[in-house]
Amino acid sequence: MMEHDRWRFQQLDLEARRQVLEDEVIVFSQHRGVRVKIVYDAAGSQTAPPDGTGFNREEKSGIELVFCTTVEADIGLIIEAAKSLGKGTPYVVIATSDRAVQERCKGPWMHAISSEVLLQEINGCARRLRAMLRGSQTQHVNGKRAGPLSANPDLKKLRDQLQ
Repeated sequence: MMEHDRWRFQQLDLEARRQVLEDEVIVFSQHRGVRVKIVYDAAGSQTAPPDGTGFNREEKSGIELVFCTTVEADIGLIIEAAKSLGKGTPYVVIATSDRAVQERCKGPWMHAISSEVLLQEINGCARRLRAMLRGSQTQHVNGKRAGPLSANPDLKKLRDQLQ
């Protein structure tokens, strides 16, 4: 999320904020080539799934959304990290502002970063993608063959977001 959009972001309701986060993380995930799972605290706001796990799951453009319905998100983060490691994921990075979770998520296969660090990473990816987009537009304007923008899904997604 760009710095100048923070005020506007703060004016949004919860669902709109989640949508902004998901859109930004999708571009980040595709650009960096990493699998992303977002864990939301949904206790009391969603019904528990019939399988008794306490987690509702959705897949959206390559990211997994997990809604913790019976446990708080901090516990859900740790559970989901353990599940990922158990399924063969070699390394898990957890982004959270909760310092207690950051302290519990240290180890050889797990690392915790602050939400602010994740935001800096996302902004860095967005800047690099914008530079790539400007470069391909400049080449096209100068009469050089830039290739189709649709050939790079990151550039296409960014172009669509900027319009």
